[in-house]
Amino acid sequence: MRIIDCDSHFLTCDIYKNIEEQYQQFLPRYVFDSHNRVIDIQFDQDPCAFEDPTNKFNNYCDEAGINNIDIRLNDFKKLKIDLQLLAPQERAMRFNYSVEKNLAAAMAHSYNIEIKKIVDQYPDKFFAVALVPLQDIELALKEIKWIISNNFKAIYIDCVSYNPAQFAGCPISNQERIDEIFAICEEKELIIYQHHFMHKITSNGNNTINDVLNGNPISRVRISIYDWITNGTFDRFPKLRVIFSETAEKFIKPIFENLKSAYNETKLICKEDPIVYFKKNIFITIEVENKDNVYYLINQFGSDRLLFNTDYPHVDPAGSNKWNDVDDLYKLELSQKDLENIAFRNAEKLFKLI
Repeated sequence: MRIIDCDSHFLTCDIYKNIEEQYQQFLPRYVFDSHNRVIDIQFDQDPCAFEDPTNKFNNYCDEAGINNIDIRLNDFKKLKIDLQLLAPQERAMRFNYSVEKNLAAAMAHSYNIEIKKIVDQYPDKFFAVALVPLQDIELALKEIKWIISNNFKAIYIDCVSYNPAQFAGCPISNQERIDEIFAICEEKELIIYQHHFMHKITSNGNNTINDVLNGNPISRVRISIYDWITNGTFDRFPKLRVIFSETAEKFIKPIFENLKSAYNETKLICKEDPIVYFKKNIFITIEVENKDNVYYLINQFGSDRLLFNTDYPHVDPAGSNKWNDVDDLYKLELSQKDLENIAFRNAEKLFKLI
């Protein structure tokens, strides 16, 4: 059976080779080991450093396949997968929203050029999501135009809108003119791929989220998921599709139960019952070893909303099981329809891989 991995990470050594000379002095400096793995980043605008200056860089990856495509292809056999989505190595690119807007646009565009080269060289092995510089909507729209013309199927955005002046973030719906991004994504069927561990940035909810939570503190990851449901985005853009990745399935149950209660108590401004949006607009990458979470998602939303992932090449909690994920998928003992939906059919339809 075909297996499509919908969450992996890649960092090419040539990530910034396409950037103009005027920006070179402002770029982060990567330190690579003998296997070309990133072991340090020298950059004074890393937003995570402001949250915890003592926290040294760790990319949670000991695999040379982080940027060696030949080794990665060899690892396909060990992973037991056939096709893989390439997303940015977020720990090495977490500052994409913390720099000056023109530099951010140059960084994103250079990354997109390099990742496209890999997909073009191995179209039967890889597809990719593209970076967008959300600091400036005009620059973001310009990059999205290029992204669409170069046949990317998804854009990769953070779970918060980052404010460099405050070293903090807010729900993405608070970003000025963000609806222009959503509108073109809906019109061009461009998927929004939201990775929930790109930044470790303090974030505050909007009034609607705070009403739902009754003032309880919440992580930026959960704020992001609440934000999509509570801000009316899916009412304004009913055909918009969003992927929640990186352990999002761990938080869905309490979030969904809370949203249902809030909806019944008329605390939400969305027009539909929250379950409608989960079944129509949202896809979730799953960690198959967390059986209870997988069963819950299938029972509540159906298997056609779930995507298989390994989080290769990471060794963090989400990626620690990557070599066993396919075997564990089979051990779930799902119906043939549910198994095929998760393994490959949902990805094929969503990303138009067939």
